[in-house]
Amino acid sequence: MSLLPRLALQRRHFVLAMAALAVGALGITALFEWQERGQEFARRFNEAGLHARALEDHLTQSFNG
Repeated sequence: MSLLPRLALQRRHFVLAMAALAVGALGITALFEWQERGQEFARRFNEAGLHARALEDHLTQSFNG
């Protein structure tokens, strides 16, 4: 195999490796962000529950007092 086709093949392998690395990094980032989104949703849901219970207690005390 001559030098030029071998360099072209090495360049192609390098580009494919860098593309795979970039896709992997983006995939890991997306997975992390999706997990963080789920955790934030759960925190907000719990916070809404606390507000609902506080409002319920306040209304109960208002109507009984």
